[in-house]
Amino acid sequence: EMEKEYWLLISLWKDTFQYRDYFGKISDKISNDTDVEAKLNSAVFEDILSDDTFKLIDLKIIHELVHLISEEDISVDRVAQIVKVRENKFWFQEYEHLYLSTVYASQLIALIRKYGSTKYESFNEGVTDYSNELYSIDQTYRNFVWSYRKTNQNKILSELAEKIDKVYSNDWLMVYGDNWQKVIDKTNKWEPQNNQADFYNNYIKKKKKKQRRLFVIISDAFRYECGV
Repeated sequence: EMEKEYWLLISLWKDTFQYRDYFGKISDKISNDTDVEAKLNSAVFEDILSDDTFKLIDLKIIHELVHLISEEDISVDRVAQIVKVRENKFWFQEYEHLYLSTVYASQLIALIRKYGSTKYESFNEGVTDYSNELYSIDQTYRNFVWSYRKTNQNKILSELAEKIDKVYSNDWLMVYGDNWQKVIDKTNKWEPQNNQADFYNNYIKKKKKKQRRLFVIISDAFRYECGV
């Protein structure tokens, strides 16, 4: 009964805004005094998912996610589910970008494993497929890089960052690029989806009739997935 009252007190303390900072300081002190890190080394991953008494628990979970994703031993849905569980926990805000990095990493690997070796018979087929679906691979990669940089490239993610660089470069850019080059080599005439010469008639003329102001942004090297 006393143990229940203790955990109730801890829970109320964490969730009371004006005392949150004090809880964090006391939690860190207790963590050091009782050598929580050593105890967590032998903890079962699943048993600590709902616990947020110490920040070391979040680091343990992130470390496990990094390893499992790097080994491709966990599904995208399971990673998302775990991060969802942690979203409302005490330390999540401090480690948000670490968690987001694991989510984007798992999504990226799954997408590359699914679409990385895609081949096409025609130029238009490739352009349509990329604009409808496969752009998300490059977009997810940039989301990972953005989150990783937000962590100041925390060392806890080093194994995962190395994995992502290899998978993205070797299993996506190199393989997909080679397959796409074969399509280009067989293309006798370059047929852009939207010819610049037709831009005015296709996009400006009919809008101009409505007497609306129209702004056209012209950008060189604006990547498609960023535009999306």
